[in-house]
Order: sequence, then C-alpha cells, then structure tokens
Amino acid sequence: MRVLILVLFTVILLAGCGSETRYQDTSGKTITQTSLKGHWVVINYWAPWCHSCIEEIPELNRFSKNHSNIQMLGVDYDGATGERLNKAIAMMGINYPVLTANPQADWQLDKVSVLPTTFVINPEGNVVKTIVGPTRSKDLAQIVTTNPTL
Repeated sequence: MRVLILVLFTVILLAGCGSETRYQDTSGKTITQTSLKGHWVVINYWAPWCHSCIEEIPELNRFSKNHSNIQMLGVDYDGATGERLNKAIAMMGINYPVLTANPQADWQLDKVSVLPTTFVINPEGNVVKTIVGPTRSKDLAQIVTTNPTL
C-alpha cells in the first residue's frame, strides 16, 4: 500500500511539472514563452474583416522590419488555421510571424474584445502595455524605449 501511495504521489508531482505549451507560427517555427524570455515581444490580434486591423498592418510590418531584435507576433482573432489562415495573412499583407493558435490563456494576456489589440511584453515576460485600437510603429518604438528592461 505504501508503494502505491508513493507511486501516486510521484505521478501527481510530475503532472504538476508539465512541459511548457508550444506554439507554432505559420512557417512551422516553434515558439514558447521561455524562448522569448530576454526579448521584447509584441503580440497583435487581428481579423481579416477588421478595417482598422487592415489599415494597421503596414505600420506593424514597418515596426517588425526596423526592430529585428523585437519579436513581433500576430494572432488571428477568429482562430483560422491552415489554408484559410495563410490566405488571410496574404490578403492582409502581413510580413511577420503569425501564430497558428491563440496564446492568450497560457501567456496570461487579457481577453481580447476589441480589434485590433496589441500587447507589448518586456524581456522579463510582463505585459507593460495593452493597446486597444490601431497603433503606429513609432508608438511601439516609444513604448519599448521608455520602459525599463532586465
């Protein structure tokens, strides 16, 4: 009986140490919170039917291109996958990585109810700014340069 209790305790303990959730972008690259530690991250929620999202994409593309040291990630609010997601990305002209699943719960991001919504996460993994509505490249750059890092 003691052995059974010990085995059950060990299984429960190991279950609590589960591996980190892995996300993939549309190119197949695996992304985890751990892999992003030590880097600024910008996560933008968009949808192909959102006019403000479509207008914002050139600014986000510019930001991603001009700040290669900052990880820019997109998330389709509607949760499209496969060919539907790839078509939406192409139609919107997104040039930065887009995740194939929503990291909101695992990464403890606020619930998105308005589009576009952008989260700016510091190198320690903390959300330092949530932007509801369209944003500009220069605004994102200012947030990153005016917030303390590691």
